[in-house]
Amino acid sequence: MKAGEEILTYVARNLDPVRGFHIFMRALPEVLRQRPKAHAIVVGGDGVGYGHAAPGGKTWKEHMLAEVGDQLDMKRVHFVGQIGAEAYLQVAQVRKVHAYWTTPFVLSWSFLEAALSGVAVVASDTPPVREFSEALGVKTAQFFDVAGFQKAMVSNLAAKARPLQPKTLPAIELRRSLKRQRQILGVSA
Repeated sequence: MKAGEEILTYVARNLDPVRGFHIFMRALPEVLRQRPKAHAIVVGGDGVGYGHAAPGGKTWKEHMLAEVGDQLDMKRVHFVGQIGAEAYLQVAQVRKVHAYWTTPFVLSWSFLEAALSGVAVVASDTPPVREFSEALGVKTAQFFDVAGFQKAMVSNLAAKARPLQPKTLPAIELRRSLKRQRQILGVSA
């Protein structure tokens, strides 16, 4: 796989519903059906992340593959587990679209990293995403809108490849953030 190809990524520390793994997996069969050259790289471990364990003592990956696996061309779905920084950079360099889904919880570094890199990001319209989505040009869909999520991923995968244009977001710039934290804590610089 190389840059310019239709490569979709999903990244989480662990594959679980709090980070929308179930929504991503339910959307994936239709995305791959509509984009026959697309590949999905799924980064994340099988542990219990922020939520609860999958039913029946399975991992969430096993649970979702039992639900939708027969609808997937597994030659185009690549589960790579938890990977180190160097391997992650290799994945980030080839992706065309990044899928990010989260419940109203804490925003993940993977969302900001992908959006700031300039790659097309499709995400859930939930409060932590909403805080940054407009400023970063991120397309969103309602949390349970699997069809809307599919449509946005397909649209972005089908779009003409473009050079990445990294973005800046002054609200999270380190010096500004540290200054604001000192103000909040009442600590002088």
